[in-house]
Amino acid sequence: MNTVIVNYKSYDPATGENALKLTKLLEENAEGVNLMVVASDIDVYKIATSTKVKVLAQHVDNVEFGRGTGKTLAKAVKENKAKGVLLNHSEDKMELKDIKGCIEKCKALKLITVVCCAKLSEAKQIIEFKPDYLAYEVPELIGTGNSISKTSPGLIQRFVKIVGKDAIPLCGAGITVNEDYKAAIKLGTKGVLVASGITKADRPGRAMKDLIKE
Repeated sequence: MNTVIVNYKSYDPATGENALKLTKLLEENAEGVNLMVVASDIDVYKIATSTKVKVLAQHVDNVEFGRGTGKTLAKAVKENKAKGVLLNHSEDKMELKDIKGCIEKCKALKLITVVCCAKLSEAKQIIEFKPDYLAYEVPELIGTGNSISKTSPGLIQRFVKIVGKDAIPLCGAGITVNEDYKAAIKLGTKGVLVASGITKADRPGRAMKDLIKE
């Protein structure tokens, strides 16, 4: 089963009560795929306890209990019913040592780790840490509607080879329509990471259904 991860970022249609309404809509229209949503930490518990969708936190920090004002503990995310975390998104880049530390902390708590990378060289480094999913996104394409699966097919194929069997390969950036999704799967990925194409759509439920249709 392919995976579709919808990143809510800080978009108004995907925050607070809107986040819960959106998740329920996506849940109704994501038959046949492994749906996960990446929600604001504040909204994780509400969504996780009101739907059956796997909810990921948008970030955790490589910290332990103690002095850490403004930091997010993996343990706290777990206790708020998150099933996993998104790490190293282009809008929230991390040092390699912190990616490694966060993956280790999350694995100990049985939290799913979805780690983003912007370059093939970065993918080669991160795959050594054994994340559950590795998502390849070209930052320049994010939010443009120009999908990575159409503009950079050769890079995706190389990425899939780098990942091998060490993680589940995903791709994102500009993916908005069914053609983009199918191209990504044909190139060897096992799913996609999307955001504004779904969250900001006039009819997000319909957008989800159209994205994944056979």
